[in-house]
Amino acid sequence: MKPEHAEDTSVHELNAGRPVLAILTIDDDVLMFRGNRANFADLIRTGREMGFIVYVLTVKDLKLKRSKLKGYTYHEKSDTWSRQQFPFPDIIYNRIPQREDEMQPLVRKN
Repeated sequence: MKPEHAEDTSVHELNAGRPVLAILTIDDDVLMFRGNRANFADLIRTGREMGFIVYVLTVKDLKLKRSKLKGYTYHEKSDTWSRQQFPFPDIIYNRIPQREDEMQPLVRKN
């Protein structure tokens, strides 16, 4: 269920009714986020082809009461990742790399 906030009317412009999928992982101080980047890039590419908005979301950036979240997207032409705002996801795909990471207090809190 997506939270509703009067001040966030532009969120509808972001997704224009398209389904939104967030790939959940944990943050990394050096690499922005952890996980299988090749797999994440493939999920983003496939999602785009199917009309989805797909992005990588860290547990640290998962704010359940917000309609827009900070996440990462892949740019195929430049083979780079960038951080930007995305609509709150309809689906969250848990790709936290290690089960031990799921036991961290910050992860369990969300």
